Amino acid sequence: MSQRRTIIRAQPSRTASVELDRRRQRLRDKVEKAEAIVDRWWKRLQRAAKVIDKNQKQIARLQRQLRLLPS
Repeated sequence: MSQRRTIIRAQPSRTASVELDRRRQRLRDKVEKAEAIVDRWWKRLQRAAKVIDKNQKQIARLQRQLRLLPS
């Protein structure tokens, strides 16, 4: 029978762990920043949709009034 070789790997150093933690934190910060941007744009989009809705209702009301006026 042949013996298998065992692969001996060095344990990750503490500095690698610290660097990984920093990278994770930077990514979390970027995610939070991107989410805040999306939230701001979403609020603007909702406001714009309400304005469009209001104006479309006004146009429909004015067109109805025009149709009802005697010729």
